[in-house]
Amino acid sequence: MQLPLKHGKANIKKMSLVPFVILGILAFTGTSSLNLSYFWRGYVVLLETQAGLVILYFLMHKLSKIYAAKP
Repeated sequence: MQLPLKHGKANIKKMSLVPFVILGILAFTGTSSLNLSYFWRGYVVLLETQAGLVILYFLMHKLSKIYAAKP
């Protein structure tokens, strides 16, 4: 399903928060199920978040190039 071009960019800007919310939910659920001390749990959350932000940055950059290349 293709969206009209004039509405496509607006929808992408509105949904730019969604990947970060998903990252937060995954980091929370991933560490809450671990049986670690609070120190290690916090450390794992920081590592997951940093890695997730780097991956999201490159993924969003790649997707923006794909959407910009379409006529």
